[in-house]
Amino acid sequence: MGANKVLHNLPTFSTYALGAVIMLFLGWLFFLVYVLYCIFSTLWFMRFICAHCPHFDNPKCPSGYARVAAKLFKERDSKKFNDTFRRHIGIVFPSWILPVLAGIYLLYYEFSITLLVLFSIFIIMGFIMLPVITKKYGCEDCNLKDSCPRMAGFKKRKG
Repeated sequence: MGANKVLHNLPTFSTYALGAVIMLFLGWLFFLVYVLYCIFSTLWFMRFICAHCPHFDNPKCPSGYARVAAKLFKERDSKKFNDTFRRHIGIVFPSWILPVLAGIYLLYYEFSITLLVLFSIFIIMGFIMLPVITKKYGCEDCNLKDSCPRMAGFKKRKG
């Protein structure tokens, strides 16, 4: 995996790891369910989004998921990529929302400096760094950026 692909994915997997640690403050069961959900949602993303992407099984995929997705799933109709992207992107939202809800709950009922630091890093990584790095190291150099629903979201926020 090239340097850009590592930079593109590092915030995502860092966010998942921080989210898992936050969930661990609630207990092992919450931690386990969260980790399994992150794995499930990543596989779902590959199956329903990557499999429809024109970059399927192509090293030009900005995230690097295309090669992994090709080993696990069959290629689908790339003409349905935009529609499929919009329909299935929500699968990843619980990976970001659950640690936020858990963090707020824990900070209110069981405040600790350690949790505050982890929660702050999670918020910075997941809601600031991730979008910036995704755009700069993934979407910006992608030859599909003019038609991709993800970049359309960035353009709407800009203008």
